[in-house]
Amino acid sequence: MLDALATGLSARFPDVTTLVADCQQRLPFEDGFFDRVLAIHVLEHLPDLPAALDEVARLLAPEGQFVAVIPCEGGAAYSLARRLTAKRLFEREFGRDYDWFIRFEHINLPWEIEGELEKRFEVVETRYFPLRIPSVRLNLIIGLTMRPRRA
Repeated sequence: MLDALATGLSARFPDVTTLVADCQQRLPFEDGFFDRVLAIHVLEHLPDLPAALDEVARLLAPEGQFVAVIPCEGGAAYSLARRLTAKRLFEREFGRDYDWFIRFEHINLPWEIEGELEKRFEVVETRYFPLRIPSVRLNLIIGLTMRPRRA
């Protein structure tokens, strides 16, 4: 499926480099190659989060920006929102409990992700949505803007 998507993108945008790869492995770019790296609803899914973040740190230019959005998994607001949307739809469609699926998919929790990020990056800005109160319990997502830690 990803190869077909990449092929379609390459055909539609021939001047754009399209790559299918695992961000938890070394990618074929030089150190400091990127000015900005985005990870939108990705970090909670990675079995080797430290390796992925090490690779982001390697690839990011010294003055580069790493922007990540992570769900407030485990928080009351996020759990309620899931119960009213995806959980209800999944269970109705498949007749199975949804919680096992999320435990399988969201293997990294917000405090684990933030702990790993802080080892490698300096957080420039943190935004909680929708309430802007710095609480995993009361929000749906956390947006972080970071730069590489200086050695």
